[in-house]
Amino acid sequence: MNAVPTRTKPALWKRFLKWTVISLLALFVLLAAAGFTYNEIERHADARQFPQLGKSVRLGPEFGNMSLNLNCYGEGSPTVVLDAGLGVPAHGWKPVQPAVAKFARVCSYDRAGYGWSDAGPMPRTSSEIAKELHALLAAAGEKPPYILVGHSFGGFNVRVFNGAYPNDVAGMVLVDASHEDQESIIPKSLTGKHERDRDFAEMAEEARASLCLFGSWPSFGRYRGPDFPFESRPSRSTLS
Repeated sequence: MNAVPTRTKPALWKRFLKWTVISLLALFVLLAAAGFTYNEIERHADARQFPQLGKSVRLGPEFGNMSLNLNCYGEGSPTVVLDAGLGVPAHGWKPVQPAVAKFARVCSYDRAGYGWSDAGPMPRTSSEIAKELHALLAAAGEKPPYILVGHSFGGFNVRVFNGAYPNDVAGMVLVDASHEDQESIIPKSLTGKHERDRDFAEMAEEARASLCLFGSWPSFGRYRGPDFPFESRPSRSTLS
């Protein structure tokens, strides 16, 4: 009589390992599907609760077919273009835009990564933001000249836009705008010695160089666009 072969411990271990891996993969797929489903449900709920103000405008292949949200109404020329401060979507202009629309055409927009706009390429510099805004207005058929209104960080952006496209700008309004020298002017007793102050100082120095490139600051020679403090910094080699 032939002996019946018995399972060896290595064979049992391999089978246990196989089913463990399969179970973990199944759990991962289940959790991913649950997360996707929850995200879609919440996205539709947000869309109902917060309907889009404006329209999505595709910028074209040069910008990776990114879409930015643009909200324009009113009549008159030149068109007023509103650029909000750091971390603020176009909705921040809600108390202002209807009043301006009584006597002029006025546009607010969500910068890339804000509100109803797609995320944009990194790093997020004022130079890149100005190019995207110029392309957005052209794609939407909003003809120059423009009066640019920049609040806080938006002040950097509109000044760089003015330097890059001077023939498209009729004027600028700076609303409590950030300035590249404000860190050295404001007393330390008001600002404190915090990490965010150092971040802003770096951003301001980059803004100074950026504005120089476009003719606003002739005493400075090298360009690095101002970054958002919470985003990665560009290398000089890519922007010089």
